[in-house]
Amino acid sequence: MLSRFRLVLVLLIASLAVVSVAGCQQAKDDWERSEDADREQYRTDVFKAWSDATGESATEVKDIPRDQLSESHSIMASMILMGNGMESDLSTYKTVYLVEFKDASGTQRAAVVADGKVVLPADTGSSE
Repeated sequence: MLSRFRLVLVLLIASLAVVSVAGCQQAKDDWERSEDADREQYRTDVFKAWSDATGESATEVKDIPRDQLSESHSIMASMILMGNGMESDLSTYKTVYLVEFKDASGTQRAAVVADGKVVLPADTGSSE
């Protein structure tokens, strides 16, 4: 009787573990889909802001989240923020992406998306 109880207990614990792991994976998958959608929206927002500010289109976008920024990219993002009168310490924002793209002439450009707000370089003429 005791061994049957142990067997049932082990099976119950194993079932709970499987359900728990499956639930965690589902939550991770949902979060990744949400993050991908946010990143796609950021790219679209940067293109629109650039077009509104310059009348030019942008291509070849690459976005880099804060936790993957190199030191030089972090400095670039900080300078763009500072040039627009914003806090330059990237850790003060919940989300930060450096979005690199090419303008109509093929020149490499960058913008920052900080907490969902597009920030173009100050010399662009405007920021959204």
